[in-house]
Amino acid sequence: MRITPLDIQQMVFRVGFRGYDKDEVNRFLEELAQTVESLTLDSTLQRERILSLEQQLAELKRTEST
Repeated sequence: MRITPLDIQQMVFRVGFRGYDKDEVNRFLEELAQTVESLTLDSTLQRERILSLEQQLAELKRTEST
């Protein structure tokens, strides 16, 4: 199961007797969601860059072989 930033933002914890501080949990989840979103975007950009560089490399190899 992949967890998305939206999954993190929408996560709801049950509160029991003397449970977690809701504000602290919510702040943590928001920070976590932002971090995951940033890493996901960075990963996507890096994949696109790799594909571009692989295409350039293939073109250069074709040029070199001629």
